[in-house]
This record gives sequence, C-alpha cells and structure tokens, in this order.
Amino acid sequence: MRLQLTDPRLSPERLQLLGALAQADRPLMMREVTARLGTTPRAVTALVDGLEGDELVRRSAHPTDRRSVLVELTTAGTSLLHDAGAGLGRAAEVFGVLAAADQRTLLDLLGRLTVALAEQEPAHASRQPPADAGT
Repeated sequence: MRLQLTDPRLSPERLQLLGALAQADRPLMMREVTARLGTTPRAVTALVDGLEGDELVRRSAHPTDRRSVLVELTTAGTSLLHDAGAGLGRAAEVFGVLAAADQRTLLDLLGRLTVALAEQEPAHASRQPPADAGT
C-alpha cells in the first residue's frame, strides 16, 4: 500500500492511538488507552469506533474483568502504521533539504493557507447554485 498524506484514516489522533497500541505490544484496556493518550473516554471511544470500522483495531472482552474491553491492532492496523512511519520518514528526508528557518517559514505559510481555505469554504459553498439548477 502506498501511503497518502491525505488518507482519512491517518489523522494525528488516530496515528497516536495506533502508535500507543503498537508500543504496548499487547492489547490495552480502553482506560489504559485513555491514560496513554491523555484524553477523555468519549474521545477514545470515538477513535476506536472509527478505527474498528476501518478494520485497523479490534475490540475483545477482557478475560478476567467483565467490565473491561481490550483494544488491539489488527494486521491491517500494523501495516498502516508501518507505512505511515515510512511515509513520514520519506517526508522528513524531502523537507530535510530545507534549512530549519525555511522549514518554519513553509509551515507558517501552509498554516495560513489552511486557515484561509477553511474560512473561504463556507462562503464558497453558499454561492454555489443548487445541484438541480438549470433543469
């Protein structure tokens, strides 16, 4: 699989959760994931729901604690995490040709463009004619 930086499965939060599971090298209880990520149980549940829907993690019952749910990486999750690491390494090599000051400038410019595009999107959408206009 070729990693695309726009892959919707690869938000920073999702990568962080996948990385936490990989580092643990064992299934984690949901509360352990919450603690490792420093977030809320609700946020972890939403992340796990999405990752499970994408078949990147799986939930299972804890063998001795009926109230606990375990989360673990699937083979697809492990593969995606590996590809993401390789892709980020390649990106670091590409951006490594820029001096540190140039990298900061590029990040600043990209951040400003992202904000400007986000601000324009609602206005642009409201100017679009309805899909059935002209029929």
